Amino acid sequence: VAIQLFRTLCSIQRLIKDLNVEIIPILGRVQTTVEEVNEGLSTVGDILTSLRDVSERVEKTAKTAQQALASPLVKMAGLSVSAVKFLSFLRKLRKKNSRK
Repeated sequence: VAIQLFRTLCSIQRLIKDLNVEIIPILGRVQTTVEEVNEGLSTVGDILTSLRDVSERVEKTAKTAQQALASPLVKMAGLSVSAVKFLSFLRKLRKKNSRK
């Protein structure tokens, strides 16, 4: 029984050594992979932050352009309507004067 126990313990000891030889490099590769993934996630986070900043700037620029252009465009539209009415009035006046 003691000899069998000794052989079993020797087998377990060899198994543990083999596992250490195999597992340590695997754990090193896993650690490297996790670090690379974390770097990639950090880069993605930076890209998303940049996109958000660009989006906010575009939105502010669009609002500023809209505010800057809206008032003059409304005034031009009003002026155009007035000009059309004035030209119509002049045509009617010319027709009236040409009939006389």
